Amino acid sequence: MKTHAALERLSDNLAMFRDTCNVFVVKDGSRTLLVDFGSGQILDSLRSLGISRVDWVLHTHHHRDQCQGDRFLPRQTKIAVPFHERPLFEDAENFWRNKQIYDSYNDQSSCFTLTKSIRVDRALEDYEYFEWRSHQFFVLPALGHTHGSIGLLTDLDGRRVAFTGDMIYSPGKLWNLYDFQHSYGGAEGIDLNLFSLRDLKRTQPDLILPSHGNPMSEPDESITKTMDNLRQYHLYLTGQPPTIDRTFRKLSPHLLVAPHACCTFYVLLSDSGKAMLIDYGAASGNHFYAHVRQFESWEKQRFVEHSIHELKVDWGVKSVEVVIPTHYHDDHTCGIPHLQKHHGVKLWALDLMANILENPHEYNVPCLLPYPMRVNRRIRDGETVNWEEYELKVVHFPGQTEYHMAMAVTMDGQRVAFIGDSIWDAGTALSQPIIHRNVVTAASHRKCAEKMEELQPQVLAGGHGSWIPVDQGKLHTLHDRAQSTREMFERLLPEPSEIGVNPRWIAIFPYQMAARTGDTARVKVGIQNYHAHRIVAKASLVLPPGWTSAPKSASVRIDPGARSSMDFKVKVGRSKNRRVAIAADVTLDSIQLGQIAEAVIDLV
Repeated sequence: MKTHAALERLSDNLAMFRDTCNVFVVKDGSRTLLVDFGSGQILDSLRSLGISRVDWVLHTHHHRDQCQGDRFLPRQTKIAVPFHERPLFEDAENFWRNKQIYDSYNDQSSCFTLTKSIRVDRALEDYEYFEWRSHQFFVLPALGHTHGSIGLLTDLDGRRVAFTGDMIYSPGKLWNLYDFQHSYGGAEGIDLNLFSLRDLKRTQPDLILPSHGNPMSEPDESITKTMDNLRQYHLYLTGQPPTIDRTFRKLSPHLLVAPHACCTFYVLLSDSGKAMLIDYGAASGNHFYAHVRQFESWEKQRFVEHSIHELKVDWGVKSVEVVIPTHYHDDHTCGIPHLQKHHGVKLWALDLMANILENPHEYNVPCLLPYPMRVNRRIRDGETVNWEEYELKVVHFPGQTEYHMAMAVTMDGQRVAFIGDSIWDAGTALSQPIIHRNVVTAASHRKCAEKMEELQPQVLAGGHGSWIPVDQGKLHTLHDRAQSTREMFERLLPEPSEIGVNPRWIAIFPYQMAARTGDTARVKVGIQNYHAHRIVAKASLVLPPGWTSAPKSASVRIDPGARSSMDFKVKVGRSKNRRVAIAADVTLDSIQLGQIAEAVIDLV
């Protein structure tokens, strides 16, 4: 793998410099944009091309062989990096400060991160265009070699050129295998890279320029050979076909299911050629859990488009018009912002879910997607809405979380209820999950059982692989299970048992805020009264030194079963920390609960 520092002209305005990685020179007159930078030796060779200024360096991923020379760049040169790896460039010291070494089963290649931070001028976001002078570079997600890798595509000197990072080395080969193993003994990176290569192939490039290896002037053949080899390796490692070889299953003439996706999402087909999606999460478990299970402190869930091409090409769908999430969890919603932004898909949601979808920063609950979504239509509990030839009955369905719905429709001669994750198939009976921090109340499971009686489904379409025929016997077992759950809570917990079930019965809202020193942040301390009598609640905020609140303390009377809140204005002071935690010290009647609730303020 020895490299040679040599400059090669590939066309009039394109050159390659062999360094710790291949550095690509896109020339425009006397100015240039570089793709990756290696050790920085390229700077000594640019004058031979008539280049006097480097405007930009675009990085395909964060590994040191791509960017270790960035510190030698002239100040006027700007640096752009993959959105999902930005912290590894500009906050490397923090990465190393928090990097887990012991008891780690995370085999991601993040240890190939820079040892010192570099400045970043722009993040390259998936599916967006980066413009430089008369050139446009399309940012293509390229998961596999790293979590945040990207490819860059542009038209140059009459050819479509793809800068592919370490997605491919040569026809049939990768630069290495170890960077593609994200978990202990796993094959996620191989699966993800196959997906990336397929998407690259669909862009029909004329020239592939890898970070290591030689340019490939026969891209289709090169990609196909590599995919064939990776398919065999994936099957050898896992005994299973990769994500790209799994597809929709037809449940009825107008209903498709994607059992291969991370959450099982459904496609309701109209005779007009339009489609409605019920949920739309990650392409597969690997796409989702490669992030969640091998989590680094800097990472965010990364969505890669899937299934839309197949729906149009293989199933004759003319357009995806609407998406309806069963609940807010990121495995069911992480693709919705992409659908809205790049396909103009409308989002319909139960009104009780709308705020958590639109303002996720206000909540502290599990499985929360950080990207806001605009709800185009709010649907009330029990409302029937029309879409194309269908009537859809939507109900609040708070079994797994308070922010959950179910939807029933009669189609192809059967009554189908889409139930998300609030009911699981336990074989001969129906079961319900208990995940307290999702915001579950002691009454949640009983409500779901009652809603099933209202919807009267013949089939339940579950959120993770379940297609469950139901009858009155199964619905009765659901009632019995819900009643047993309530009795179990009462047996285990002091009265009122709700306090021991719902950890958010007292909460500061919003949970996350961004503010500058000197700003006034407005917060509420909300309390749900689960007692059978009126209570008097008092609260004061616990703040960093130099911060103040108005009022200093507050009180409110709350009727049985009601929820109320106390308003505070926080004067934001200085802090050496970027994120500051505040707490609410609460007393109910004469019982001091202490600092029972918290929120965080990010200083910007």
